Amino acid sequence: QILAWMTQNPTSVSHSFRSNYSHGVANFYQQHGQHYFNPHEFELRKALRAGLIKWKDNQQDSLDLSTVLDLAAGGGEATLCVLEYVAQRAQECSIEGADPFTHELYKSRTEKECSQTSFEEIDRGAYQDRRFGTIICSYALHLIEDSRLLSVMMQLSFVGKWFIVVSPHKKPHLTLDMGWLLKDEIVVERVHVRCYKSLFYSDVW
Repeated sequence: QILAWMTQNPTSVSHSFRSNYSHGVANFYQQHGQHYFNPHEFELRKALRAGLIKWKDNQQDSLDLSTVLDLAAGGGEATLCVLEYVAQRAQECSIEGADPFTHELYKSRTEKECSQTSFEEIDRGAYQDRRFGTIICSYALHLIEDSRLLSVMMQLSFVGKWFIVVSPHKKPHLTLDMGWLLKDEIVVERVHVRCYKSLFYSDVW
């Protein structure tokens, strides 16, 4: 399915993220957002699936996938992985995306809603009246400016009970002062998947 979609949606985007972002992240997605594909989607979904199996199937204090936010959702790579996972287990899952640049692409691929909420808007409290069992951010969290990362993650620690980071890098690592406790980390084919639990999440607000 991934290869078929890529064939039907050709693009000049490089497989090198460093090359793609040479003129700025925002500029790249403004130009390519609606026909972008992640060239590492297969590896991303394989790694995330391994994490879901380990942290949902095999742990007593397991992930809550009843409500999921796919943050900086891209083309819905993480959402498609989650939907496949819950469908195979006949589990209920309400999932939505957020991406200021690829929201239309996300909706076309996943048939789920996607807001245009940005990290800057999250920093200003965009989700303060929402709650999610799990928030997932794949191949995007390392793009937040260091000066903004702490405040964004602190905002999200009140919004989500669990946070999954999928990254091609070892960074960023979320810390206790950001409101998150690292529970586990796995690496699958050089893709890092980290699972955090919020220190401040509450169902009551």
